Amino acid sequence: MAFYDDKRRLLKQIRHSFVTGDESQLCEHVLLNNDFPLPKDDFDSDDDLVIDDEHATAVFAESPDGFTGSGPPRPRTYTAIRLERMKIKRDKEDAVKTRHVSWGVVKRDKLISDADLEDMFSKKNVPPLQKRRSKLTELLNAAPVCPPNPFAQYARYDGAHCIADVSVKNMKIFFALGEKRGTNPIQLSVISSAKVSDVIGLVCWHYVNQNRTPMLSHTHVASYSLLFAEEDGEYDFDFPCLDRFETISKFHFTSLALVSTPGKVEPAYRAHEATQTEVFRVVILPARDVVDVFVPKSQAQETTVSDLMQLTVDQCFSEQTANRLRSKNHVMKDKGDPENSILSLSKKLTDCFSRDFVLAPSETRAEEIRMRKHLSVMEASLYESFIVSLVQKIGTAEIHLGISGEKIEVNPVTKSSGILPSVIPVKPVTYHIDSIADCSIVDEKYGKKSVVRLVYKSLSGNFKHLDIECDIETARKIDQKCKHILNFRSSFTRQEYQETEPGSKRGTKK
Repeated sequence: MAFYDDKRRLLKQIRHSFVTGDESQLCEHVLLNNDFPLPKDDFDSDDDLVIDDEHATAVFAESPDGFTGSGPPRPRTYTAIRLERMKIKRDKEDAVKTRHVSWGVVKRDKLISDADLEDMFSKKNVPPLQKRRSKLTELLNAAPVCPPNPFAQYARYDGAHCIADVSVKNMKIFFALGEKRGTNPIQLSVISSAKVSDVIGLVCWHYVNQNRTPMLSHTHVASYSLLFAEEDGEYDFDFPCLDRFETISKFHFTSLALVSTPGKVEPAYRAHEATQTEVFRVVILPARDVVDVFVPKSQAQETTVSDLMQLTVDQCFSEQTANRLRSKNHVMKDKGDPENSILSLSKKLTDCFSRDFVLAPSETRAEEIRMRKHLSVMEASLYESFIVSLVQKIGTAEIHLGISGEKIEVNPVTKSSGILPSVIPVKPVTYHIDSIADCSIVDEKYGKKSVVRLVYKSLSGNFKHLDIECDIETARKIDQKCKHILNFRSSFTRQEYQETEPGSKRGTKK
């Protein structure tokens, strides 16, 4: 093409090919299809087009694709060619997925009749979805509806499911309520700290749950009493009934009989059975004792908070709780009150939000408790000595344990010549308080010996411990005193122990 002299043919070739190149294929250039203004004065076709050199130079000078300077055009990179091919391939794939729909108005004669539409789009009869019900729901629905047990509040004294640290008492209870007296007893396990009145309520709770006959004629523990009984269930009214305010662990009999004593019912319960009453539930803090206060309906409209507090004291079974309430250091709060504010003593119960109340210590009492705790923290650094037993590999040895804000001393107890010494003699030793890492009660048993563990850092850098055996009150006092001192000083040894050996790791035994 370089040897062509015909300008018109060259121009037509370039316009229709869009590509220029040489035989060596060293360069390649794509020309844009720009519409250059070509004069057509007296020419009827492109074959008659004649452009002189000056006019061609003026036309192509402003072309953005024109080459400035000498040299071949810039070659296309392989990435540009590959991207172009990928675009062409993607356009073809999109064209295959494209569906062309011709939109138009359906003519009148091509409309589908209503019968055909109903035949094509007929309604299906869909059965209603059955709601799935679990097996638990079916069992609950099939279970008979049992009335609420009026003695449910005494179920917490049942010792059958208590942990090992709680002391329980096992006994056999006979029922003397029907014609067949002293038959079909129940084995009862009760917490040793429960009162006799609580045991009566627990027995009645088991009686109602087992659907025994005859049914209980009264729904209050004040209508029943416990008597000493023989192994075969025989009892005698010549012996007095158990004092309902005493602890059950005080009595060593394992066989008791439940008898009905309606003639000995307290006046409050006798009035409850004779007339219709309203029940107000009062929770006494901090022991969380629950007392149901019964007020006749004729007096409920005029009963105030002050009257409710007095009735709570009168109808409380525990004499110790009643004495604590008589100190007048308690305030009444309504459980239904969203603001949890203290009720005025002159406020009527009908103006309250609910019938559940809380009898809590007053602010003066709470301040006294906080002040007592503050004094115990201040007195923790004072020296105090305890006579305890040091647990050794073989047996125990009696020692003097002295605790102060600066050190902890361990001195053996001097015994007379008539008493055998311990298997392993104890040497007097003093531990600086900064070497003590932790103090905790590792074995706490009510009515038995408890073990307090003192963890210290030895000269070799290892954590070791001393196990001290004593009663529960002394163990709590030692633990509280040491913790007050350790929290106040916050030594590096304690911080290191808490970071490296938290909780379960106690060091190696001495």
